[in-house]
Amino acid sequence: MDNKQNMKRREFLKNSALLLLSGKAIFDIGNNYYSKSNLKKIYGELPEYVCTIRSEQTYDVSGKEKKRTNIGVVIRLGNKLITCYHNVKDSPYEIKTSLGLKNVPPIQKERKLIIYGLETKILKHNQELDTAVLELGDGLEKIIKPFPCKTRDVKLGEMVYMIGNPHNLGTFVKSGRVGRLKRHSQNEENTKGCFTINMPTVSGDSGSPIISKDYKLVGISHAGGDRVRAYATFIKHYLDLMGEKDFKTENKEES
Repeated sequence: MDNKQNMKRREFLKNSALLLLSGKAIFDIGNNYYSKSNLKKIYGELPEYVCTIRSEQTYDVSGKEKKRTNIGVVIRLGNKLITCYHNVKDSPYEIKTSLGLKNVPPIQKERKLIIYGLETKILKHNQELDTAVLELGDGLEKIIKPFPCKTRDVKLGEMVYMIGNPHNLGTFVKSGRVGRLKRHSQNEENTKGCFTINMPTVSGDSGSPIISKDYKLVGISHAGGDRVRAYATFIKHYLDLMGEKDFKTENKEES
């Protein structure tokens, strides 16, 4: 009787182990398929949702007008556009003189914000957090598609992907890991409300969406830190500025 019970017990444990292994294998296959599917969408589909914004500024330099063009990235959430404020603000123009470098203020009335050849304007901005919400006119509404990703909070150490426009050469996907979460002020200049990523950014990348591996929008590229890291603004700050209930973050985790 004991031998039969032991044999049944061993058979039960064996079958249970096989069932668990089979379940894990099925889970791993499904998880890998899900991850590959998301990566395919991130690399293959999302770049077409990222648009270039051009900010043209006019300056009065010793009685002569000069122009400078800044480039960045903008995406559409709902019926509004979002980007970094420094992409679209007026900034001093630095020139060389016989007395050294001199900052010349822009002629603000001459500034134009252009997307796909169409003009737009700033609706709201937060200079401290470097966030801006732009108008989506009738012409742009027909051209720019709403960004398809839902939003959530970012996690320390997770893999993320940035869809940028380096040097205005076209959309390009870069990957890296979140190295630091800092929700309040940081020692570095103009990086309040930012987290760090171990990937560099260059001119044209500001405003680029940061996507998680599970296909969620977690942040917006803010500024390059150095050769090995960059800063990104938590997407929550943009949602707060927009005041859109439809885009509340999911799975919030405080650090």
